Amino acid sequence: MNKILLFVWMAALAGYPAFSQTPQERDVKVGVVVGKSLLGTYQSEAPWRGVGGGLVGVDLNYPLFKNAPRLSLHFQPHWEKAHYHNRSGELSNELIHQSINLPILLRFQLSSHSRFRPFVEVGAGYRVAIKHQYKGYTIICPFATPCRNLPYETDLVSASPRGSVALLAGVGAELPLGSVRIPITVRVNQSVSSYRLDNSGTSHSPFKEVQTSTLQVVTGVSF
Repeated sequence: MNKILLFVWMAALAGYPAFSQTPQERDVKVGVVVGKSLLGTYQSEAPWRGVGGGLVGVDLNYPLFKNAPRLSLHFQPHWEKAHYHNRSGELSNELIHQSINLPILLRFQLSSHSRFRPFVEVGAGYRVAIKHQYKGYTIICPFATPCRNLPYETDLVSASPRGSVALLAGVGAELPLGSVRIPITVRVNQSVSSYRLDNSGTSHSPFKEVQTSTLQVVTGVSF
């Protein structure tokens, strides 16, 4: 119930400026966003490393004040997939994380006169995990033969609530091309809370206190 109320609150917050005006005054712009994950970690104390995956979603954006059009509100619901790698010697383990994200960002354009219009943005969002998958190795020691590493894949189950709050911050620039705009952003996506992932096939879990952080490059088109 709390999750449903949070979803409704975030959607209302994003849509309020548009619906509070007359049809002649509305200036909500719709676009698409895509992104690529460059660096990341799944534990707060772990070092950042190369990470794969990306995101795709929509962008609903609205200038907050007509006398200050450089300040805008962006609601960017999107699907995200990230591959967190952890290499130990010759072995490589991988956590594949899929989620639905509901971020709201406040963007301030630093200049509106240059060809590339720089901006900064900050925001927060709600992340709902939809799937966790683990790719790793298990050690098999058959009788009277040498031990060997056997790769395997398994789905992991969250031992805590599947949703978490994330904080976002980024810098970027926007390129206007006629009636469309193309923003490019370098963004940090940081989970606030941590959770534990359990393997249903064993009591041992390699993922305790999971707290994802990702550095992303995000772009798209706004109409």
